[in-house]
Amino acid sequence: MLSNYIRPMGRVMALAAVMSLTACGGGGGTSLTQSKPPSITLSATSYSLPVQNTGYVYPDQSSLYNARIMATAVDNKGNTVPSGQITFTVSGGQTNVGALYESDFKTKVTDSNGVEHPAAFWGLPVDISGGMSQCVFQAHTQTGTANIVATYTDANGQSTQQTIQINVGSPVNTGLPTSIFTSIAGLPTYVVGQQGRNSQATVTLGLFDPANQAIASNGNSNIKAQIIGGDLGGAMLVGAGGQTGNTVTTSLTGSSGISQISVNSGTESGLLKIQLTADGADNNVDNGIQKPVVKEITIPISDGRVASLSFGGPYINAIKNNQSSATLATGDAIDQGTYSRAISVVVQDANGNPVPNTLVRFGLIDSPLTAGSFPDPGFSPALPSGSTGPSVTFAIQGSKGNPVEGGNQFTEADGVNLVTKGVRPLDRLILVPDEQGTQRDTLGSRIIANLIPGSTSGVTTISNFLNPVTPGYIDGNNIPWVIGRAQYGNIGSTGITDSNGVATTFITYPVSRLNQPAILTAEADDGVSSVFGAYYVGVAGGTLTSSVTSVSAGSSTSVTMCATDANNVPLPGENIQAGLSNGATISGSTTTGSNGCASFTLNTTGVPPGTPQFDIPFTVGTGANQTVKISVAAAQTAANIALTISGATVTDPTHNTRTVTAIVTDTNGNPVAGQTVVFSFPAPTDDGTPPTAAITNPASGTASVTTDSAGKAAITVDYTGNAGDTYSATATAGANSATQPFPY
Repeated sequence: MLSNYIRPMGRVMALAAVMSLTACGGGGGTSLTQSKPPSITLSATSYSLPVQNTGYVYPDQSSLYNARIMATAVDNKGNTVPSGQITFTVSGGQTNVGALYESDFKTKVTDSNGVEHPAAFWGLPVDISGGMSQCVFQAHTQTGTANIVATYTDANGQSTQQTIQINVGSPVNTGLPTSIFTSIAGLPTYVVGQQGRNSQATVTLGLFDPANQAIASNGNSNIKAQIIGGDLGGAMLVGAGGQTGNTVTTSLTGSSGISQISVNSGTESGLLKIQLTADGADNNVDNGIQKPVVKEITIPISDGRVASLSFGGPYINAIKNNQSSATLATGDAIDQGTYSRAISVVVQDANGNPVPNTLVRFGLIDSPLTAGSFPDPGFSPALPSGSTGPSVTFAIQGSKGNPVEGGNQFTEADGVNLVTKGVRPLDRLILVPDEQGTQRDTLGSRIIANLIPGSTSGVTTISNFLNPVTPGYIDGNNIPWVIGRAQYGNIGSTGITDSNGVATTFITYPVSRLNQPAILTAEADDGVSSVFGAYYVGVAGGTLTSSVTSVSAGSSTSVTMCATDANNVPLPGENIQAGLSNGATISGSTTTGSNGCASFTLNTTGVPPGTPQFDIPFTVGTGANQTVKISVAAAQTAANIALTISGATVTDPTHNTRTVTAIVTDTNGNPVAGQTVVFSFPAPTDDGTPPTAAITNPASGTASVTTDSAGKAAITVDYTGNAGDTYSATATAGANSATQPFPY
């Protein structure tokens, strides 16, 4: 940035006349003589410079846009002036054509981004050394003519000036880079190991000279790429010839001068920063970089769990395991039982441009929760009518809220008694309208000031609600809402946005509350706010274990599975997903409790006989240790049937009730469970009226019964007949059958 001043050029003194009196030839007379003024010569190493049209570089970074200005002063006797000062100025004052710099660039200034660079001047007094004063003129970003004026004032106050012109015109084709072109493909990029999600980005590169012309291949390594600021768990670059690592080089190809590098993500999410460097001196980065041309790019690496319009975090891998500061042996540490997690929010204007240096106030609610709702496998704040999602777990919530636009009152028509629910001052009100609909202007949160006197359904807020600007806004009791407070976790209260409009803070929470829901809030000074549904997450890379690894077909087995994060901290509220097949079922909940474990029954009684061995996978995440399999043995085929008949309850002379039991076994004599047995009851002899058999158990009267884990199927029959009749019971299982006769 130009230093907007001209140093004092000295006071010009009145011209002094020197008079001498000379006598001649006995006569007298006078003569008036005036001293000769000083003079100055002014020159430059170049009178024509290219304009900077591809981005600004400072004069100590490249001499391409520089001209050295030299001035020599001569006194009234014709002698070169050995000391003093000559002042150089750019005539006309401030201009984008160019500016003056000290020849050694000694004076530095620091810009708003903290970058130090040479100070620029509109006027610059320079000491005479060796009979000459020198400075540097640099062309800037606008074409035109710069008038460079050199002024010298001698000891008698006499001044002299000289002017030269430097034309700042069309850029020149040098074939040497002054800027780097980049294009990124493959976004979004996810952390490695997420099935079905991209973990590689491709960066297309090119170089341009001062004339903004693409630089063709010259056979050298033209660009160096380097990961800076951390590799996010092993992210890696791939360059020319298969180079891999944190630093690689690549070469331009063909006349278009295009090259590519690949970026492979690591195990952590965040913003991966890559510095690209070319050499403006010889377009070769292998022989030492003399004039670096630098560009930084950022590749966002996501873990796939962030979804917010305004919040840029939290990231699952941006978690810190807090440890005690107590004095311990070297290398020892004690975990505090808390995690801290980075949170960021993007502040932008209506056009999507970042708003830097803006104060953002952060907030958090994590209670009260509906009784019995924690641990809970998922979370969504109150949803608009017609929306779908996980069940709401906050205890004070509804869908019929009505904030007073431009005012500070809120009422609800859900029938929730805010008094008996314990709402109090400084609780936080969350408004969760449909962001894509007509109510999105009221999205956000406010801090409660008081309950409205005499009301059980209204509160006042410390700051007013915004006046909606969305066309078609529908007023009334139609906005979902939640009221709560922070009971378990805490959040950094404020943050200042950086040049990208990003403000960052941290939440800290106890590991005993992992997977419980929370709502994060962010609010700017103008009242614009946003909310983010989140949960207290554990460290990625956890483990799922099972008490059982194999079961037999036709059985019911008790199973306990436990989920922990990477620090072996139990994960409550995790929903263990089961890949059930072949008739296998589960009884009981597969959601982990406060100890991180879930106990349930795995039923394989419905697996059809003859089914070969198969596996049932159980998973709580995408990590290598977050899936376990339970093997189900092959289901045997029925080979033998044994029939027994018991009971003879005479209800009247013509009725007998008997229980017929079939035991089905395989070739090894093991019971076959899940086998369908079909019963029939013929009467081979008849002594009078034809007999009948009515099935009384099962109550449905069906003749088909499935064997239990002991291979048993039973049926109860009420026979009607006459003395002398002969009955029989037949049981059929697949291709096998058995018949047992008995007299009436």
